[in-house]
Formats: sequence, C-alpha cells, structure tokens
Amino acid sequence: MISVALLTATTTDVRQSADGLSDREGLKERVASRLDRIEAAAGRRMTRGTGVLAFPFHIVITLSGLIIFWSTYFPSGWQAAYSDRQAFNADTLGTYT
Repeated sequence: MISVALLTATTTDVRQSADGLSDREGLKERVASRLDRIEAAAGRRMTRGTGVLAFPFHIVITLSGLIIFWSTYFPSGWQAAYSDRQAFNADTLGTYT
C-alpha cells in the first residue's frame, strides 16, 4: 500500500510539474518532500496501531503490579480473610505454585 502511494505521488508530481522534466532539481526536491510526508504519515498510523494493540496488555500489567504491591505492603487484607499465608496462596494461585 505504501509503495502504491509513493508511486502515485511521484507520477502526480511529475504530471503537475509545469516545466516538464527540464527542472530536474526542483522536481527531485518536490518528490522527496512529498515522499517524506507519506513516510511520516505511515509511521504515525503504525504508532497508533501499536498503541491500540498494546493498551490491554498495559492495563493487565498495571493491575497485576498494583495487586502485588497491595498484598505485599498492606497484608492486613489477606490476613483478615485467611488464617495463614499458605491458605491464601493455595486459594489465589491454585495449582500454579
């Protein structure tokens, strides 16, 4: 898709050039500028897509970190609900111990 956009931009700029191909330096600069803008736009689209895909993982990692922090530094919650640490681990971790 990007290659099609690059070729389309190049051919459009060549067609719109009033001088034809006599002013090659100016044409090169215009084409390079247009290609840079297309490349930057593609990078922004990829960044947005990566952010959308990574967001759920970020939420899960953040929540698990908060749960570990809370149970480590504020142990009164699990101490009130469970008699000992082994019962708490067996209930929360199950067979993953």
